[in-house]
Amino acid sequence: MFHKLARKHYSLLSEQSYPVSYGQEGVYLNLNINSNSQNPYKLYPEQNNLALKEKYLKILHHFSQEALLKKEQIQFAQGTADAIDLIIRVFCEPSEDSILVTNPTFSYYAYRARVQNVLVQDVPLLGNNLNLLNVEKIILSSAKVLFLATPNNPVGTSLNLFQIEEILQGFQGIVVVDEAYIEWTKNSSALKWIGKYDHLIVLRTFSKIWGLAGVRCGALIADESIIRAITLTQNLFPLPTPIADLVYSHLDDLKTLAQDAAQMHDLKRDFINFLRTLKMVKKVYPGDANFLLIEFQKAELVEKKLGEAKILVTNGSYALPNTLRISIGTPSQMCLLKKNLLLMDL
Repeated sequence: MFHKLARKHYSLLSEQSYPVSYGQEGVYLNLNINSNSQNPYKLYPEQNNLALKEKYLKILHHFSQEALLKKEQIQFAQGTADAIDLIIRVFCEPSEDSILVTNPTFSYYAYRARVQNVLVQDVPLLGNNLNLLNVEKIILSSAKVLFLATPNNPVGTSLNLFQIEEILQGFQGIVVVDEAYIEWTKNSSALKWIGKYDHLIVLRTFSKIWGLAGVRCGALIADESIIRAITLTQNLFPLPTPIADLVYSHLDDLKTLAQDAAQMHDLKRDFINFLRTLKMVKKVYPGDANFLLIEFQKAELVEKKLGEAKILVTNGSYALPNTLRISIGTPSQMCLLKKNLLLMDL
């Protein structure tokens, strides 16, 4: 059975439509491939990536020890961008349903909805640091899917888990908690609620702390009824074998991840202290992720001058006026950044 909130026609679809996996050894005379080839990738990829799921489960339990998950509650996609698109396709009827976002937030949620002719509702974040949800208004919304990012992009602040659970208890649609940056933090995860709320989806990515942005791999974790609908909706063999192999091989080095997170926090703390000495800085948002949202007197001028020094930052003015989102880089990169900011703080 697919989830009850899936689009109406999913009730007519059969789970027997799932593609067959061809990752195992066998005599495959049904694939029209070159059987003489010695290429290790001559067979089609595994659809279910069972070995990768088993290994990733251990990682999830390492970071979220209160979570009790099964491999049937995980499906991989080509990055969380692909996962976002799949969620909207599974649950939203074009020109009929809507998604709900909490701006300022990741703009891709609204973009993919509009591409699919799905309406977008907005209940903006509250509080001086934009880390509070308007719970009552969200619960009253008629949206089919709610997207919550924590830590948030572009602000970087984390949402209150008590508020998220209050929403899970009252919101009638699908609740997507995007935890792309959570490994940079010591925050608790919404994963602990997967078995409790069948309308919750947690998104994770290998593009951030894992350092595999070019690989394009993300994970959806949800109730099995949601995972079945997502899997059916995906293109054939969504995770190429070399990608699955590469991700699998990178899941062992948790020590390096911890070191990277510790260094990032040290560099960020130092950078925040530096920013507070600059006259051209109006506000630094207290983010938990590996970036900062900074309000400048003249953000576009700062962006232009940094660009001339070949230092690329993100203009956050689409979300909040006169802001730049700046990632925390290596020690040498941060030193170069501070040097260039000092030169223009006249």
